[in-house]
Amino acid sequence: MMIFVDKRKNAKKLLLDAKDEGETNKFALGTMRVQKDEVFLTCEKKPPAGLAKRVKKYLKLIKLPGAPSRVIIVDGNGQTLEDDGDQDSATKAEKEASVAAKVDPAQAKWEASIAKVKPQAVARIKAGGPVADKLKDALKMGKVRAEAGDYTAAMKTLPAIAKLLNTPDAQAETEQQAPPVKQKSDQGPAQQFQARRTEVMKLLSAALKQFSPHVGAAQTALKEAMEAAKAKDFTAGLAALDQVATILAQPVPMEPPADDTVSKKEDLPDEPSELEGRLISTARALQKSLLPSKEIERLSKALTRARKLLKNGDEENCKKLLDLIASAFSSTPPTPKPSGREIAAQVRDVWDDAYRVVGNNLDGLRKALGAFDDPNCQELADKGLISFTGGLQVKLNKSFLELQSASPEKIDKACAQAEDTFRAFQSMLDSNEAVKLIDDNDFGVPIGLKSTLGDALNEMRGIVSDPTASVS
Repeated sequence: MMIFVDKRKNAKKLLLDAKDEGETNKFALGTMRVQKDEVFLTCEKKPPAGLAKRVKKYLKLIKLPGAPSRVIIVDGNGQTLEDDGDQDSATKAEKEASVAAKVDPAQAKWEASIAKVKPQAVARIKAGGPVADKLKDALKMGKVRAEAGDYTAAMKTLPAIAKLLNTPDAQAETEQQAPPVKQKSDQGPAQQFQARRTEVMKLLSAALKQFSPHVGAAQTALKEAMEAAKAKDFTAGLAALDQVATILAQPVPMEPPADDTVSKKEDLPDEPSELEGRLISTARALQKSLLPSKEIERLSKALTRARKLLKNGDEENCKKLLDLIASAFSSTPPTPKPSGREIAAQVRDVWDDAYRVVGNNLDGLRKALGAFDDPNCQELADKGLISFTGGLQVKLNKSFLELQSASPEKIDKACAQAEDTFRAFQSMLDSNEAVKLIDDNDFGVPIGLKSTLGDALNEMRGIVSDPTASVS
């Protein structure tokens, strides 16, 4: 399906363009009006059945921003001919629920998660400060990956965003000490350990929410405390819990220490690899593409396969598949096959130019031949070139008409038949004795039937044998 829309062109002119480009004989023309999320198509003639439903499906397929939820076909009097909404008796709430159910769960999770932190992140960026640029980069990275459809990768940016939001712009000059825990004098060792453990777990939970880099060391010390308590060594267990509190009380450094040899994750996720970047750019190109809907659907499926290949570590085959997809977006797209009307116009122009030259030359000879009583001379004087072509002139004109009216699926056949006619005309020019006598006439009148018309026919054969290369 193809839709041609233009604010200035006449609908009939657009119809001609559509017929030249399309692959079907079913067309509709008229005007289009958009009102909120509804599209009204006013057709001058009765449109093909099911047009409303197909238009709606096509607009969604090409991922048009703000694609309409309803397409209505009306006639020139405003009478509704089709309304894709008539086929759906569900309420508006049911429709919205149906749409929501089709949303990718990963996409829904990402959109809900980023909506919670984005307002705070934007405010922090506007306020400036040491983490503003990092926050901006993290938001951008998440957006880019989400636009490419890789919501799993986009979700990986959220911990970095949350950590940056919880990082103060200026660190305290002195370490915060763990708050002392009041212990009741009547508590036994086990009760004291349990109370201290409860307090420490609150500190650990807060550190986890802040993405503190000290969580790993604190969890190791907590494990030692639990092993000591299991062995009934509550003194060692309490000491280990105190160590956990001391570790978590350390300030969060703005940057990792230069001599830190422990492997840690960076504050921000890695930049997209070359193949990830190509996946992103290809997805954007598909969204903006004006290729036929079937081609877009085919390339979209190929892009999904490429994304899975990269996710599974098969970079080589991912690159090959992306190269194949890229060929559809070549900077020099293949020249579209011309219509029969365009081919007919060009071959007709070549023939008319040559025939006009020969005709002017023949006029002088016909006047001279008219003075002779010979019947052949009289016939040539009266009828001109058509007198000795044996019906080939009629076949030539028929070829022009067949080319002009040929539908896209019949152009190849019309071109082949026209080439046969042009070749037969050339053979006649090469073998016909009358042509030789006229070209070598005793009156000294230059004609050039064989050379002028023969060269024209040769050029015409080249046009119909390869229309794409010949018609601009």
